[in-house]
Amino acid sequence: MTASLLLLVVAAAAPTAAQSTTAVSESGDDDAHLNEDCGAGETEGVAEYWRSYNGVIYATVVFGWLSILACLAVLAVSYAHGKGRRSLRARIIAGLFVSNLVFSIGIANPNVYVCQSGTYTQVVGPTTEVGLKALLYGGKMGMMAYELFIVVTSIAMLRSGTINMPRAYEILGHAICFAVGLTVFVFFVLKAGPQWEAAQGWQTPEELEAEVRWSAIGKDLMDGWVVLFGIFILLWVGLRFQLHMLTKEWGAVVAETKEEWQHEDRWIAPDTAVHDARDRKQQLMDLQKQSYREVVMPLAPYVWTFLAFSIPAIVMATDYCTAETTRVDSRNSGPAIECFMGCYMVLALRPLATAAVYFRDPQCRAELRDCRTIGRKLWRRLSDSFAWAFGLDDRRHGTVRFNRQLEGVRIIDDGDVGEVDAGSDHDGVGGCGGGDDGTATGASVRYELMED
Repeated sequence: MTASLLLLVVAAAAPTAAQSTTAVSESGDDDAHLNEDCGAGETEGVAEYWRSYNGVIYATVVFGWLSILACLAVLAVSYAHGKGRRSLRARIIAGLFVSNLVFSIGIANPNVYVCQSGTYTQVVGPTTEVGLKALLYGGKMGMMAYELFIVVTSIAMLRSGTINMPRAYEILGHAICFAVGLTVFVFFVLKAGPQWEAAQGWQTPEELEAEVRWSAIGKDLMDGWVVLFGIFILLWVGLRFQLHMLTKEWGAVVAETKEEWQHEDRWIAPDTAVHDARDRKQQLMDLQKQSYREVVMPLAPYVWTFLAFSIPAIVMATDYCTAETTRVDSRNSGPAIECFMGCYMVLALRPLATAAVYFRDPQCRAELRDCRTIGRKLWRRLSDSFAWAFGLDDRRHGTVRFNRQLEGVRIIDDGDVGEVDAGSDHDGVGGCGGGDDGTATGASVRYELMED
């Protein structure tokens, strides 16, 4: 499934790359184009305005492509090393970065204006513009859904004292997150696409009215994002309060246990029922601490990064930003940065910052530098998935029933061997980004070590 999602988002990035090439080839020397006479009443202030406008666009595109590369690096490391096979948090992180990748593709939109035939014209065509905007909003909503998924999962893990959840609930959570992003994508294409097509020209009253409707659809989606962000803040505050109360409770239990240990009379038989209840409470607290260390705490930096970059997203949804953008747009003179464009430029760095959180772990960075191992494991996993999907692998017919992702191990199939469920609900511990390297073991399976 992860491999299919990667192929889809990489394929979706192709039009962006093509448009970037077109922008460079058509614009050539940007200053030369902008200094041409694009109208009888053009002044140097107008040319200066478009230079600053295009400068912000180019910066956003650069940040967007850096974010695309960073997201692909995270997904490649995670998928090659099988981190999501037995780690809940690694699977959540992978889904979060798929949404970040879709958002990065959408925001890396080379929508510059060049002087052609006496007027400034967009390089990106209407269809591509709608598609990239739909990816941007779909990825943005998908990220919001995954941040909610992270907070809800953290709350559930702390309450239950476990490092995993039932597979059905986890699948439902991922499905909801992807459904939110896909729904927004389809809605924008079907609803806003015709309006953008009708607005081309921006001269007649009908075209201007279509442009207003196009902008209103984007504003409604941003308002919807703000509502979800409000829900996220409430859940996050609840999580922080829960952590605060658990921390106080853990400290109180430790102090109480230490005091009783110092004053307990060893010659008097203890109350068995009281001690059993205390032991059960202590065990639950130990499990809650484990959940905090292995799920809640590793996911917390992603939430803090999201909160930091939510500031420009909230600014975009305000009426002030809309009015300021309209004011700068209508003046159309002198160096100026539209509010929307400035916020988009900052938001283009969000996936890059999120990837920096992932690679802050030295093990992650070491795995990223080992390109040879990543390439070998990616090829093996992708080829095995392809062979299994098209019935070219004996495992599908029951001849070999073992996970072949073991490094340096040859499986000896001598008949009835135990089948290992690689998708078990047992969460692995360790590994960068959560989970182990995805290897599986089975006591009933014979194997021998092979030299690399």
